[in-house]
Amino acid sequence: IETWIAYLHGEDVNEADKETYKKKYGKICERKDAYPFIDKLANNCKENIQLESLPHSLVAACEEFDRIRSTL
Repeated sequence: IETWIAYLHGEDVNEADKETYKKKYGKICERKDAYPFIDKLANNCKENIQLESLPHSLVAACEEFDRIRSTL
């Protein structure tokens, strides 16, 4: 999650360097401070805005979400 927040904050992320993001964004993820980043992602998805250079784990999570949503 910290890597996703870093990406949504505008950083070029390297998912292999998770400890860096955990140190930098760990506290944000534990509080409501993450909401603006999550809202940004939700709005981009709702508007079908193509995001560039998504972290692989975020792509996988979005695909899984779409798969689950399609079964409902």
